[in-house]
Amino acid sequence: MAAQATLATPQVYSPAGVDLTRTHTTAQFKLGTIARADFGQTYVYCLSSGTLAVGSLAAIDEAFTARGGTTTNAKTAGQPGWSQIAFATDVYGWVAVSGRKLYGKQKDANSADAQLFTSTSVGIMGVDASTGAPCMIAGVRNVALTSGAGAAYEICAVNPHFIVVETAE
Repeated sequence: MAAQATLATPQVYSPAGVDLTRTHTTAQFKLGTIARADFGQTYVYCLSSGTLAVGSLAAIDEAFTARGGTTTNAKTAGQPGWSQIAFATDVYGWVAVSGRKLYGKQKDANSADAQLFTSTSVGIMGVDASTGAPCMIAGVRNVALTSGAGAAYEICAVNPHFIVVETAE
């Protein structure tokens, strides 16, 4: 199974002037500004720290800096997000933090409606709840069967948050 077909760009309801399809080298909005769009989607205005590919899991900190999400930085991040466009390093743009019809990169062949976790691969989620002591990304599921390999597939994110999973030693 190849990566899924292109998802529609949602219509933004607020605030005025939001363009979800572009990044900027100078801030166009205050960091942390929230945008609301079709499909129950919510976006937060962030500054990227490193590159983010389409669908990359982002770990967003309290200063609204979005980094490629891994198990390590998810443990101290304020919230998860997913880049719906590619971000270069040190650019401003909108990162999805909840909603339906969002892209999320996945590394494993996952069945539909699988619980997703962080992984040691930057920006990529998986279903393995044990390797590398991952964080559960609560409230996030993949929508359909995926073949993985780091491709971006549709996810649904309802009140998503990181949960540190403790394993017995």
